[in-house]
Amino acid sequence: MRTYGKQVRIEFDLHGTVANTLDAHRLIRHYQRELGPEVAEKIVDSLYGQYFTQQPHPSAPETLLKAATAAGIDKTKAEAFVADEYEGLQVTKMLLREQVSNEIDSCRTSLLTASVEILP
Repeated sequence: MRTYGKQVRIEFDLHGTVANTLDAHRLIRHYQRELGPEVAEKIVDSLYGQYFTQQPHPSAPETLLKAATAAGIDKTKAEAFVADEYEGLQVTKMLLREQVSNEIDSCRTSLLTASVEILP
């Protein structure tokens, strides 16, 4: 991966914390619903960029806030959402369980239904 990254000037650092990413999925889903798939894509890009090059905890509040503000989300609104760990939690868990039942086991999956969504 480092070799491929160097070809496009990305210095991967693969020594970061491996941890539960539920809050990251919750953030992505919330803002995808609220502001659209383009914003969700920017959040995902920031989360991946941070994780693979800077090693932050993938669901730490600072990581999530940085991703949200990188996507253009108002910092105060993002802070309020991240601080409320229950907002959207049950729906996100339900969607993740649904993905498992559909044999989806990876990130960045597009599911074609009546609309296209980036699945958390």
